[in-house]
Amino acid sequence: MFDNSSAHLAWCALVSLGIARQDQQIDTIAAEDLYLVRWLSNARHQRRFPKSVASDLDWLLQQGRQHSSRARLRETLLFIYETGISETEKLNDLLRLSRALNAIKEHHWVYMLLSDKEWKNRHKRQFSAGVNGIYLRKRELDNGFDDNGSQHQPLNLLVTGDQEALAALLEDFQWRLLPVRDCYQLMSGREMAGTSLRSTE
Repeated sequence: MFDNSSAHLAWCALVSLGIARQDQQIDTIAAEDLYLVRWLSNARHQRRFPKSVASDLDWLLQQGRQHSSRARLRETLLFIYETGISETEKLNDLLRLSRALNAIKEHHWVYMLLSDKEWKNRHKRQFSAGVNGIYLRKRELDNGFDDNGSQHQPLNLLVTGDQEALAALLEDFQWRLLPVRDCYQLMSGREMAGTSLRSTE
């Protein structure tokens, strides 16, 4: 089953195709397939996407090259996008966070869990501002979800590096990164539209 990373790949390809069509570079299905094969090939060569979608890229390229003008890659990409999004919508908060953290690690972010003592002494520790890193309070991660996997208390964390890129990545999995005092909090996008969460501070 396709996941959210696959959906992101499909979305990027479809956006690029849409721009090319607006620029009147493409006017037939055959031209669409040719454009998408070139785009996918460049994406594969330039390693624009995480390793988790490498097999999807290879399969799409094979379909495009093997079936030529009959590949209908745009329809396939739409299916991958819609499937990936719908699957993410069905996941509970905990599973969506797990997928988000896996995606963060695939993008080569430092990911670390801090004990209560490490969290309390976080201001004494040297975190490199130039390194993309996410540091979660372990106790809150362990206790922040109910038996159904729904978030019921905020998750505090430290963030170094490109906060905007991290926020955008988390939004793909319906999580929000919110600044609070001297750190950040992770909040489920679904929870933000409903009940407020109980603070652990």
